[in-house]
Amino acid sequence: MKNEPQKEPYYNNLISLGYVPFNYSEKHYIFSKGNKIIKIARASYNNPTIDESYYIEKFSHDILIKNNFPVVKIDKIYDKGELIDDFVVLEEEKKDGQVFYNKDCDTTILSQVVSFIQRVAHIKSSAFGFMDKYGKSEHTSWSSFLKSLIDKTNSALKAELLADFDIVPELTESAFVLTDCNMANFIFNHGKLQCAIDIERPLWGDRNFIYGMIKARNRFMYKCVTEKLNEELIDYYAKIYKNVIV
Repeated sequence: MKNEPQKEPYYNNLISLGYVPFNYSEKHYIFSKGNKIIKIARASYNNPTIDESYYIEKFSHDILIKNNFPVVKIDKIYDKGELIDDFVVLEEEKKDGQVFYNKDCDTTILSQVVSFIQRVAHIKSSAFGFMDKYGKSEHTSWSSFLKSLIDKTNSALKAELLADFDIVPELTESAFVLTDCNMANFIFNHGKLQCAIDIERPLWGDRNFIYGMIKARNRFMYKCVTEKLNEELIDYYAKIYKNVIV
């Protein structure tokens, strides 16, 4: 993953507007100006799915702020042509602090992320599945959403997952489920979690799915989970996560 923002078609325009390169990821470049930053897709990832993710991210952050969770405030989504031709741009507050990129960082840090993810799951809904930019989903049950994911797998894995599908609980309401525990998405200040960023693909579903996600992505973080869990169910969710969502 090369960091070459100067090769992007919007680079000169942003520099002329007073923005400077700040950070980057696989799919995006981040530029800063004063106390604001903007996120803009790399040209190779400039597509409707990425555009939609910006609006989903704003909805997610807005609902979390409304529920008093520490997340960065997203100020505006610029439609194509508003700031840069042919690119949707997300603008948010610039937060200074420390980011722990390693999966195996101190347990006091990992535990705070686990706690944040658990507390966010107290937000409830009647929808199920990935959120659209209005926080809605096309599914009316957790089971139908999971089966739609399983349908995307190869025939052998699909048969395996469907054979064990009885373990999936029937839900009457859903929880706000983060699907990303990447440590790069959490900013700390003096060892305390200051805010979360980049919540761009959450879903409504079983709160236990957060543990499947954590187990699939970060075994060090999973060791910080103190809640008594149904390990068979968590392993099932981890298998779906690893094979469909990641």
